Amino acid sequence: MKDLDRYVADKNRWASLFGNRTFSLATHSERQRVADCIDCELAPENLYCDGEISHCEAEANHKRLSRIARELIQLDPLVEISEL
Repeated sequence: MKDLDRYVADKNRWASLFGNRTFSLATHSERQRVADCIDCELAPENLYCDGEISHCEAEANHKRLSRIARELIQLDPLVEISEL
């Protein structure tokens, strides 16, 4: 779960920086909120930063996000991530 924990901690750093609600893995609805973020980041236009990064960089991002998604699904099999 280290990749998932790192992902949530990073999201929380950004959220607190901008005064937004932080993320948690405590409940199913909060885990689904994290899953929705992962799903959004896995969308091709976001994964490739609208064509601003190379295919290799996008593949590395995809592998990292897929690993995080699998950890989240292990924690809560009911979360939905459509981009996997």
